[in-house]
Amino acid sequence: MVMNYSVCFLKFIVLVLLFALVSVSFCLKECTNTPTKLSSHTFRHHLLSSNNETLKNEMFSHYHVTPTDESAWMNLVPKKMLKEDDAYSWKMMYQKIKNKGAGRGFLKEVSLHDVRIDKNSIYGNAQQTNLEYLLMLDVDRLVWSFRKMSGLKTPGEPYGGWEAPDQELRGHFVRHYLSASAQMWASSHND
Repeated sequence: MVMNYSVCFLKFIVLVLLFALVSVSFCLKECTNTPTKLSSHTFRHHLLSSNNETLKNEMFSHYHVTPTDESAWMNLVPKKMLKEDDAYSWKMMYQKIKNKGAGRGFLKEVSLHDVRIDKNSIYGNAQQTNLEYLLMLDVDRLVWSFRKMSGLKTPGEPYGGWEAPDQELRGHFVRHYLSASAQMWASSHND
């Protein structure tokens, strides 16, 4: 008789656990922060170069650009404000709040053409080190993936890491390289 109660109790526990598992699975929401297929640069490239308009429309139907602060703020305009002047005032009020305390005229940006670093200082040494590093990089290897995607001849081998052909971040380092090269030229005039 004791054995019979323990078997019944075990069956009861199993049923309760199954019920809990099923009910929890109905209550769970899908996480909306997970990346979609459109997060993949490779998938997006294949999609955009495809002739399948139905798939394109389906994939881009939920694709939204993140709104700017101002457009998000403007969506909060009270419904009673119907005049354009009121909407403009609302936008100006937002900009005033957002930029409150920002000093005007305190710092002024100057062109890198107008700045010279003493070559014998630690800053001059750092600039020279950066220049040597930029000159060391092989541009053909940096743009390898861009040439491959556009159907051009791809001399040499691509860099690995972020620039590897199978990575989703390829092109990321190239953008840093372009910015660094432009700033280096502006500050050193080294062709």
